Amino acid sequence: MTHREATVVNREDTLMSTISSVMNNAVSGLLAQQAAMNTANSNISNAETAGYSRQTVSLRASADGGVQSCDARRVYDSFLQNRLNAANEELGEYEVRQEYLSAVEAVFTEDEDYGLSASMSEFWSAWQDLANNPSGSTERTLLVAAAGELAAAFNEMSTELTGIQRDIDRSVSSSVDEINSLTSRLAALNAQILRAESSGQSSNTLKDVRDELVTELSAYLDINTFENNQGMVSIQLSNGLPLVDGSSSWSLDTVTNTSSGLQDAVWLSGNGDASVVTGALSGGALGGSLAVRDELIPDYLAQLDELAASLAEAVNSVLTAGYDADGQPGQELFSGTTAAGLAVRQNIIDDPGLVAAAATADGAPGDSTNALAVAELQDSFPMSSGRATFAEFYSSLVSQAGHDADEAETACEQAEDTLQLCKNYRDSVSGVSTDEELALITQHQYAYEASARAISILQELLDTIVNM
Repeated sequence: MTHREATVVNREDTLMSTISSVMNNAVSGLLAQQAAMNTANSNISNAETAGYSRQTVSLRASADGGVQSCDARRVYDSFLQNRLNAANEELGEYEVRQEYLSAVEAVFTEDEDYGLSASMSEFWSAWQDLANNPSGSTERTLLVAAAGELAAAFNEMSTELTGIQRDIDRSVSSSVDEINSLTSRLAALNAQILRAESSGQSSNTLKDVRDELVTELSAYLDINTFENNQGMVSIQLSNGLPLVDGSSSWSLDTVTNTSSGLQDAVWLSGNGDASVVTGALSGGALGGSLAVRDELIPDYLAQLDELAASLAEAVNSVLTAGYDADGQPGQELFSGTTAAGLAVRQNIIDDPGLVAAAATADGAPGDSTNALAVAELQDSFPMSSGRATFAEFYSSLVSQAGHDADEAETACEQAEDTLQLCKNYRDSVSGVSTDEELALITQHQYAYEASARAISILQELLDTIVNM
């Protein structure tokens, strides 16, 4: 081969190498722009998908001078997600507080003709009527009837409050079942995420689904969440006991408390041991339910019991110091020491003449001193360490229940606003703007077409060289 021929061959080799290099660069650009457009299209398709995190593809120069795309990355802010979960937990708590405390408030809602306050007024009025005519059989009969209605009002209120408490108790079991379902699914998702990332596949969609489940779980109780370097999430109760760790999950259960008859929440260890965690559960629907069931309603019931017991004791104490219509020593009108157990004694129901209206045996049946003493109990101050009448004590209880219900409603509205604000912040970072994605598609489309045009020109050039 002559020197001239060798030179021509070298030039041809160099040209072919250059064309090949440019071709490779154009192909890499084509593929990179296609990946970017596919990601943008996927974002647009999922713009309305709950919990979807926008994905981006970064383009960078390759070692040979071309362009390559990185794997699609979730646009995700863990701080904003945690804030959203915390807001969801707060809303879950105050929604159930509002629901149950509204029911409690309805128990205490009265009108002038019905309710405990009206029954107490009728009761004291009946004593005044008897004091005006202590020998009247009609007045005695009406008094015993008023006492029965008062006892029934206490009974009914106690029963209704206890009924709400039992309804909440049933919801505790339902919440525990939902929590167990969510933690089991989260553990399974952790395993899927690990398999996907170990095999080089994208786990973005799986992580979006997992975040949505964690948010659902946060609506039930206060949890602590952590993500390890393998992309798996760990979830703990507020006291540190695990619910999810990797592909493992731990369950909650309920057992009947032998003292209260209500359900205790228990955490089940891997070896089957059960630890009572009722007191450690706070926040969310479960924590809010437990707070109303175990703290607020027992307090209302305790005050109602105190009122019933104090009223019965005060009335009985006056009556046992007096004398009935036949001049016999007086007997107690009420039995029972709780609102649920308060009742008029059967022997007095059968014979209203046993009501001790007189202060002395000789004064019976016309003496009204004792009946008047009972009537005056209405204006005495036996409650709150001598600072409140029976009516004032009850009014305070009604006000407390109303205040608690109003407070829960206000907190619920604030929690709704906070949650929406957190969602807006998260969406501003992770959400999809279809306008932005369409602009990106247009941008990448031009770059794709440029790469395709370059490939077409290079192909024509190669055909020309081959055919020379």
